Amino acid sequence: MFSNRKKLALITSILVIAVIITSYFFSATSADISISSITLRTDIISALLTGKIEFDVYLEVTGHGLVSLSCKNFSFRIFMGDIYIGNITNTEPFTISAGRTDVIHTILSIDISTLSLGNIEDIINSISGEMPIKIEGWIDVIILVFTIRLPYNKDMVLTG
Repeated sequence: MFSNRKKLALITSILVIAVIITSYFFSATSADISISSITLRTDIISALLTGKIEFDVYLEVTGHGLVSLSCKNFSFRIFMGDIYIGNITNTEPFTISAGRTDVIHTILSIDISTLSLGNIEDIINSISGEMPIKIEGWIDVIILVFTIRLPYNKDMVLTG
């Protein structure tokens, strides 16, 4: 069947692949993401007609992993407390650099038609204090020649 050398080579190959995938996964999921700036993208008339408000959001992404990652795209759902606010997506491919901070351009889309007046009031009231933000979604990273979708979840508190 398999000689000891072939078994050792197979086990070594599997371990090397597992270490590579683990280091990429850690590099993607350990990145810190913070907001650099936000500007309104949608005018009030468009917001009223479509029920959506869009913002240009520039994120500072700091890589804490061992390797730099090329990322095709991501999609995150944003929650303030338990209230679903909208989605944030990137506008172009980007890199999570190991040990460095880069700024990436994203678009935040808020569907105001799904928010109740109570939700909007809760959001406005929390702006002056601490605002719990939860991000849930995925990042498509390029590992070697493959595109792998990795989950990304983060809880943070923004202070007003």
